[in-house]
Amino acid sequence: MRRLVVLSAVLGLASFAPCQKVNEFHIFDGTTEFTSRGSIGGTEGEILNKVPKANVGGLKLALGMGYHIQDQNQATREIYYLIIRKADKNGKPDVSKSGLIYKEGPYSVGGSGSGVRAWYMRTMFKRPVVLPDDTFFYGIKCPPTTGWANGKDGFSIHVSVSWPKNCGEHPRLGFNPHMAWQVPYANGKPSAPNETTDIRSYWMSLLVGGPVLQPFTVDPSAPPSQKCKKGIKDLGFAAFWPDLVDLEKYGYKAQFGWRVRAATFPNGLGLAFVSSKLLPKPITTPYGSFYLLPSDRWFLIVGGLSVRVGFWGEGDTVTLNPPDPVRYAMLGMHLYAQGVMIGSQGKTIQLTNWTGTSF
Repeated sequence: MRRLVVLSAVLGLASFAPCQKVNEFHIFDGTTEFTSRGSIGGTEGEILNKVPKANVGGLKLALGMGYHIQDQNQATREIYYLIIRKADKNGKPDVSKSGLIYKEGPYSVGGSGSGVRAWYMRTMFKRPVVLPDDTFFYGIKCPPTTGWANGKDGFSIHVSVSWPKNCGEHPRLGFNPHMAWQVPYANGKPSAPNETTDIRSYWMSLLVGGPVLQPFTVDPSAPPSQKCKKGIKDLGFAAFWPDLVDLEKYGYKAQFGWRVRAATFPNGLGLAFVSSKLLPKPITTPYGSFYLLPSDRWFLIVGGLSVRVGFWGEGDTVTLNPPDPVRYAMLGMHLYAQGVMIGSQGKTIQLTNWTGTSF
């Protein structure tokens, strides 16, 4: 691991298409505690984020990837690849030949200048990638480096780790979402994958074409070490696994809601519906697939939470703050959500993906 020294946001690569409207999906809260190569050290290997089937579905097509990377010495040229993998039967990255869904590159950064530098990239794929209706992984294949051990050189990815470290992610106490994985290479080929020892996610996102729904959570109190998180909407893994009942005993009773990203619906309207069950088989409509069970009591009681999408194509539902009896009744529940977007003139309608929040 290397502490972040310099941050320089640079948009664009040869494959970046600024005119194409895409929406970002990620399980990352936006804070950077440090930059890392995981357990691969100075060797060649993949750094991946997990998208679990129990919490995300219906993303359909990936059009690109966003990622925050760093080089300890930008004078050296660093070569990397973008990767999407299936999960194997044990829920780990499938490193077999058939497990590789997509690989694109080589791309490069650095090659001039000196010192530490970081870049935020948005790279569009050369072709759309069909995502599996199952757990999958996405990330970056990192080049080997001889300078990582002494901190003089190396390509790495920005990381957010769980509370109480700095101002990172904050899932409910004692829960590990198993989000961050590494695939070390041996003789140029992927070998046995492994998790990081801490609870983290890498700053990497998928860029998709349709509207995207994600949960958010808010810590209304925050302990002294986390004051920078107080009242801030967290869209990382803390939002998928929030703490409803103050397990840490400092006043943290998570408030929560959902965010829509819909670049093709500026100034549009949306509704986010919730249900405790998914349909056995989604309903195919002219506007996309619908996944929620309409007869579920949560669907009927909550109804549609309204979303006003702004000029930049983002909008949030109201932040929910249930009373204590409801919070305790929700413990152990898995609540699903899906949105429907309506264009500003009412002529365009499209369904989002679904997400599942575990309480």
